Amino acid sequence: MLEIESTHIEELNDSMLRKLIGLLCEEELTKSHINVRKVFWGGHQNAADGGIDVRCEYEGILDDNSFIPRNKVGFQVKLCDLKPKQILTEMRDKTDELKESIQELCREKGAYILVCGKSSVTDIKYQNRIDAMKEAVRGYQGAESVCLDFMDGNRIATWVRSYPALIVWVREKISRPLQGWQAYGKWSDIHKKSYKNYILDQEKRMYDYIEDQEITILEGIQRLRNLIRNGSAIIRITGLSGVGKTRMIEALFDKQIGTDALNSSKVIYADAAENLVPSAEQMLREIIFKNAETTLIMDNCSAELHARLMAICRIQETRVSLITVEYDVKDKYTEETASFLLRPASDSAIQELLAKNYTALPFATINRIVEISGGNARLALIFAKSLSRERIRKAQCFIKDTFKTIRRVS
Repeated sequence: MLEIESTHIEELNDSMLRKLIGLLCEEELTKSHINVRKVFWGGHQNAADGGIDVRCEYEGILDDNSFIPRNKVGFQVKLCDLKPKQILTEMRDKTDELKESIQELCREKGAYILVCGKSSVTDIKYQNRIDAMKEAVRGYQGAESVCLDFMDGNRIATWVRSYPALIVWVREKISRPLQGWQAYGKWSDIHKKSYKNYILDQEKRMYDYIEDQEITILEGIQRLRNLIRNGSAIIRITGLSGVGKTRMIEALFDKQIGTDALNSSKVIYADAAENLVPSAEQMLREIIFKNAETTLIMDNCSAELHARLMAICRIQETRVSLITVEYDVKDKYTEETASFLLRPASDSAIQELLAKNYTALPFATINRIVEISGGNARLALIFAKSLSRERIRKAQCFIKDTFKTIRRVS
């Protein structure tokens, strides 16, 4: 099922663990409708950081049970465990003074949290580490007011359990994925293309059933984003196989396209054609139970499965948005679902797609492929790949024959 344990946390590398803490901070703030612009992390793990790997600042009040105890928090993220004596060394600089970044947190009544991914401590060992942290700040301004905490692998796992999309993310990073389920990534075959940017078709090839209106792809992307941002959306996207439905869904989370891209750390994806463990219905129920803001995407989702998932969403108030994708263009529009139809691509979009992925193909050949593919991007790419291989084969044969001729002449 949707589980995460301290043993999973232990398998993360340094940069993964640091990013996880940053993403968790963003999730905590988002849950309380607080802007995440002042959550910072980045750079090389071994670069000088002044004692802070992840910094989180915000205005407002979080839930009493939040893992972020103060308005200004600095996380020092370590993969290995640190014993009390090592903690003293970690918090002080080469002159044995408390690091300036930690002094600042003391003065501003913030919090300093030491995170050790491979640590697993008992209550007594936890208190020993807190005592070492208190010893490190003793005598400095604000030492009595700063919040000090130590987080081992068990507490990190407990934090992650509140956010289903991050459970999937962690398990994917350590190569222990839930069967068939994926975090944000290459859901389409974009990784097979040389040109990976999304090509925006300028023609109106998307139909919005609610508004009874033809719209452009960019207009459709913005409309989908708004529906999800407003919360608890149920969306159905249909279109013939190969017209780019999955690739468009990926674009919802692409910051280079349009405005206000969706948060890629809040999405879970699956292809309903695969053997899913847990099942789509079980996954949806678990996400709803955790009450986390999540977008669940089901590709190749039949009308029957869509109806079952929609019924689960409607049982109770939820923070989950559901997007289902299917090739059956005969799907009927229902009032409870925001339905969209994606039509085949325009000739100009297919031309651009081929020209950027197969630069060696003559323009006349590209035009011929456009003509016979009928706006189906997948079909056009298959034709182009086949022709490119044939051109290479003929070129190799020509070179081979040329060398044979040269040898005979010489």
